[in-house]
Amino acid sequence: MEIERKIDSSILNLYQLMPSTGEWPFTIMRIDRIQISGLPFENSPVSECLVLVLKRTDFDKEDISDYAKNSKEYEIVPIANRQAFVESFVNKFDNVQEINQWTDNIISMGIGLIFQLAKQHGLELKTLTRLFSDLDFHIEFDAKMLQPYELFEVIDNN
Repeated sequence: MEIERKIDSSILNLYQLMPSTGEWPFTIMRIDRIQISGLPFENSPVSECLVLVLKRTDFDKEDISDYAKNSKEYEIVPIANRQAFVESFVNKFDNVQEINQWTDNIISMGIGLIFQLAKQHGLELKTLTRLFSDLDFHIEFDAKMLQPYELFEVIDNN
């Protein structure tokens, strides 16, 4: 149970470290191996605890606006310039490809931070190679506007 507590703590601490407390284009959750039993893996997980990163498929400019309004950078912008800051932030994205690139960058930042937070607890996250379409079908993330992005096995190095 200790490993689960450490991962949950890492996920909660991620919130403070991200550049914004607004809408994120992803979510990170701890799952138990039993939740994905029967799915094929290149390397079968040894640990009972896994970390799943999910990308939101419904993330749009309204969410980007919320991200900007709740960013640490927004707080230091003079009040008179805040609306222009948000508009400028949102208008950086002319098309879906640019939004996808930005969301992938934010997700990568979140993954990097969760790796570091887990490491501080003596944990290691090991990438599990698998077909995400199987995982999506098994847990039905598509219906929840989520897409599996990365799956990690949690190894306790203590």
